[in-house]
Amino acid sequence: VEVHKLLHRYKDEITSAWSYGRALVTFLEHGNTRHSRANLQEALHRNIYFPSYLLGSLPLPDVPLEYMEIGEPSEGLNLFYVQGSAWVAHERAIDWLVEVIMRTPDPA
Repeated sequence: VEVHKLLHRYKDEITSAWSYGRALVTFLEHGNTRHSRANLQEALHRNIYFPSYLLGSLPLPDVPLEYMEIGEPSEGLNLFYVQGSAWVAHERAIDWLVEVIMRTPDPA
């Protein structure tokens, strides 16, 4: 219940952390639905780099970042450190993430 209050409270937040969190919660509660996919696609639109760090496609830097830019690799890396363990804790969420990425057309 508390997570829903937080997600609602920050529904207009511009960082991708809330979008990815909303997608994960929706998927864990309701499965692979149109709504959960739409939430994940919104998150992917906000920052495509998070899944690359999560799935190991992008290497983790040797030194910590000094700042974070919205929509950039630095935000994806920050999100990896903040939410990565929550995603990894649910293997089916990782599988779902990959499936949605594979089925989402590249923006033209």
